Amino acid sequence: MTAQSMKLAVALATLAVLAPAVRAENAALLVGGAVKGKERTELTDAARSAAEAASWIVVTPQVTSSAAACIDSADRAACVPKLVNPAKVERVIVLRVAKEERDGAVMQVVTGWVFQVDGTLVVADRRFCEQCTGDKLRAAAKELTSAMLQRARTPAKLAIRSTPPGALVFVDDIPVGATDTDYGIYAGVHVVRVEKQGYESATRTVTLTDGETMTVEFPLRKIATNPTRDDRPAPPGPGAATSSTSTSSFDLLPLGLSIGGGALLVTGGVLFLMDQPESENGEKVPRHRETTIEAIGAVTAGAVAGGIGLYLLFFASESKPAPAPRGPVVGVQGGGAWLGYRGTF
Repeated sequence: MTAQSMKLAVALATLAVLAPAVRAENAALLVGGAVKGKERTELTDAARSAAEAASWIVVTPQVTSSAAACIDSADRAACVPKLVNPAKVERVIVLRVAKEERDGAVMQVVTGWVFQVDGTLVVADRRFCEQCTGDKLRAAAKELTSAMLQRARTPAKLAIRSTPPGALVFVDDIPVGATDTDYGIYAGVHVVRVEKQGYESATRTVTLTDGETMTVEFPLRKIATNPTRDDRPAPPGPGAATSSTSTSSFDLLPLGLSIGGGALLVTGGVLFLMDQPESENGEKVPRHRETTIEAIGAVTAGAVAGGIGLYLLFFASESKPAPAPRGPVVGVQGGGAWLGYRGTF
C-alpha cells in the first residue's frame, strides 16, 4: 500500500467514526403560488441550494393539487403537517409567489414560512421583486430562504478554554475575545483558533447543532527554544582560569620526509647533468667530474624518503589518534598564579 493510499484509508476511517456525531437539520421544501412548471422548478432549486449551503438536508416532495391548495390557504399551519412524513424531516419550508400592485406597479412578492412538523410556525418573512425577471426572482427566493433558516435555528454556544488562560480566540478567523470565554454562534461547522505569545497556536474544527453548548479545551504548549552550546574547553579545575597555546596536531615527520625526498630527487637530477665523460671527440677532458654514482644515490634516497613521507601523510595519519595538545599553560587559582607546559613526553 502506498503512502497516499494509507492517508486516504485513515481519512475515511476518521470520517466513519465522526459521521454519527455530526447532525444536520432536515427539512422539506414546498414552492407554490403564482409559479408553475419550469419556473417552480427553478425557484425550488434556488431555495434548496441556499438551504444546503447552510448545512440543511432538503427533500422536495411533489407539489400536488392538494399541496398547492395548502400553500395558498390562510390556514397553512393546519395542513402543512399532512404534506410531509414527520419521521424524515424536522422542518417544513414553504415559499409562495404572488403578484401585488403597489403605486400602480405590479410586483412579485415571495413570502416564506418555516414550520415545525406539527404545524408550529417558527419564522416568516417576505421579499419584494420589482421589475422582476427570472434571475431576480430566483435571487429573492434564495436570499429569503437563507435568512429564514438562519433565524429558525436555535443559537448554539462555544465555551472556549485554554491552559494557561488569556489566549486570543478566533472563530472562523474573527476575533471574539480571550480565554476563558463563552461565544454564542449558530449551528454548523466552525473553526476555532487560539493564540498566546510564547505558546504554539492551536486550531480545532467543531460541529455544533441547534442549541448545543460545546466546551473546547486547548492545552497550550510553550514554544521550544534552542539552548546555546558552549564549545569552549573547560578550565583545569574549579575556580581556575587558564589560557594555553597548543601546536598543530599535524605531524611534521611525514611533511619533512616528503620535502626532503623531493629535494634529493632534484639533487640527483642536477648531479646527472653535472656528470662529464673522460674524453670528448677522442680528446681527454682535463677537468673530469664523475657524479653518476652520487646522482643514483640521491635519486634512490629521495624516492624512498618521499614515498615514506607521502604514505605517512595521506594514509597512516587517517588511523592515527589525534595527539594531545601541547604548549605553555598559564593559570590563576586561589589567589596565586602558575605557569607550566602541557604535552606528551
